[in-house]
Amino acid sequence: MPSILKYKRSQWNYFFRKMKQLYFLLFLTLSLSACKSTYRPRYYEMVLFKEKSMDLEIKMDDQPVHEALRNDTLTYVTISTATADSILIYNYGNKNILKSTDPQISLLTWGQKARNSHKKLYFYQNNKITDSLSVSFHPQNEVRINKDSYYLNAAYYKYLVETVSGQNNIFNLADLLKDKLGDYPIELEMLYKMRYGRVENPAPMILRAEIRIGNKHHDDVAGSVFKVDYTYDADHKVRKVSKINKNDLEATPEFEKTWIKKQGNFDVYTINRYSDNFQNTDTVYRDELGQKDSTKTEWLQLAINKTSTSVCYPVFRKIQLLPDFVIKATEMKNYLHF
Repeated sequence: MPSILKYKRSQWNYFFRKMKQLYFLLFLTLSLSACKSTYRPRYYEMVLFKEKSMDLEIKMDDQPVHEALRNDTLTYVTISTATADSILIYNYGNKNILKSTDPQISLLTWGQKARNSHKKLYFYQNNKITDSLSVSFHPQNEVRINKDSYYLNAAYYKYLVETVSGQNNIFNLADLLKDKLGDYPIELEMLYKMRYGRVENPAPMILRAEIRIGNKHHDDVAGSVFKVDYTYDADHKVRKVSKINKNDLEATPEFEKTWIKKQGNFDVYTINRYSDNFQNTDTVYRDELGQKDSTKTEWLQLAINKTSTSVCYPVFRKIQLLPDFVIKATEMKNYLHF
């Protein structure tokens, strides 16, 4: 009799253990179902951007050169992470994005960093580093890009500390450098174009800057140092930016950006650039609701007496979400929904 009771007791113990396991599995299943109902898969943002670049006139020694006139539609695609700490750029140039399988692909991403206030942004093509920017934050509201120094108002400095130093946002770094005052990779200009219409920081103010040209990474290479002054109106809108060699403050500014007038929804600026070899004047129409720039460029190459007039303006921009960060160029057309 005791052996029979022992046998039944073992059966009951086995049954209770199984029931506990079943209850646990049921609880786990219900928990996972609840998690799935609130789970949001991670997406990446893709921006498709097209702009028209067209020559209106080209002359050599005051004679028209009609065969050299260009009329291109340029296409770029960016794919960025949620915080924009890594960005892929697909540059299709004048090729048809639906047919081309060989765009120029660049990757922008941060390297290993000892601390957030001092980091390096790397530019890759074909798995090789093609360029880099050292970015560091210092007292007196100074942001240092390589050897260039930008001195900001307190609000803008705090904003960049939070978004660039803290969150590694590459788009906001590109916004800081949009005037192309220094020797920076052209990919940053592409990023600025992709950003128009997003005014996250309504009153960015660079108070002054010092730009070093010719000694980008090497202390032992002499270069020129330029002083950059900024003038604003009461609404924090740029009225004038002037870049001049510190060793010759009476010389013609190498770069001068001047607000001209208000025209409809656009602020009109002129940007003059001078060097020993060329003179270049841009007339920029900037949408007050964002950063949608249309530009007319007049260019003079002094050595060969060549002049050209061209226009560049955006024609298409679309944002959509993707489940993957890296897309093969041959598969890009599968993700485009016009």
